[in-house]
Amino acid sequence: MTDKLMTDIETLSSRNDAAVIAIGICAFDEHEIFDSLEILIDPALAIGHRNPETIRWWSEQEPHVREKMFSGTLPPWAACDMLARFCGIYKNAKEIWANPPQFDLIILRHLFDECGVKFPMHYRTERDFRTLKALAHQRGIDYQSAYEGIDKHDAKDDAIAQAKATQIILRALL
Repeated sequence: MTDKLMTDIETLSSRNDAAVIAIGICAFDEHEIFDSLEILIDPALAIGHRNPETIRWWSEQEPHVREKMFSGTLPPWAACDMLARFCGIYKNAKEIWANPPQFDLIILRHLFDECGVKFPMHYRTERDFRTLKALAHQRGIDYQSAYEGIDKHDAKDDAIAQAKATQIILRALL
């Protein structure tokens, strides 16, 4: 049974109130990825700050990834509802991972607040993938195979790859 969720977002800024255009999330444990979800928000309707430098950065990314991340049609409130329903399916998950939670989860909380939707994750369950990666580097744990064949900056691909890397690192540590 899954006990972890991994999330990744794509935004139009790096501020805490950044406009979110994509959310990726997956449910996993130490051995298996059970489920995943990709939510693409209409960039014209995205709520939050837009930074010209971030927009320029997106123009330099792989065209097929950029086109996909900017192809959303969902209004932000519907995206929040979809994410809340996914988290509800896995309400027994004891951990929500992000890279790092101080970015992804803070921005998601802002989005949920702006949309008037209750945030589905508790702050006590937050785990920091970036810290786990640093520990892996210190211990010489190679987790790069988790990233093979993924599209960087695709929210769902990133969430799944980060979950696979977490699995590799946790198995090596435990």
